[in-house]
Amino acid sequence: MNNDNLDKNEAENSPSIKDLFEGYFAKWNIELPNENLNNRLSGKITQAGWFIQFCFGKENDLEYLDFYASHRMTNDRHERIYEDGKMIELPSYRSFYISNDDGSDKKAYEEYNENVTKLLFEKGFNNFTINMTINSGILDE
Repeated sequence: MNNDNLDKNEAENSPSIKDLFEGYFAKWNIELPNENLNNRLSGKITQAGWFIQFCFGKENDLEYLDFYASHRMTNDRHERIYEDGKMIELPSYRSFYISNDDGSDKKAYEEYNENVTKLLFEKGFNNFTINMTINSGILDE
């Protein structure tokens, strides 16, 4: 059996980045803008209560789409969709923590969210909702 044909067939039958993204947000009829998709341009979508920032990249010869999605009625989501159909969860803001008496939980929460802020800025995701701003710790500076 020729493994090259198997790999090619698997790739042809894998859902595309567009299909996976739009499937993720199908309930809200959210689609990637064709110009951004065709030219691999970063962008943002504000629709149905969602604020979504996205960018394209490449890792190990695989193209991917990263997106950070915020909605006031649910937790933020930060995901990566690879062109081979694989989807992974990336760090997103934590909106609360359970504290112990020594304050270490608060410190860990703040450090985690600061690292998320740095990661988002590195991707050019520099538009923030009020909840993102509160969780980022930017207001505390």
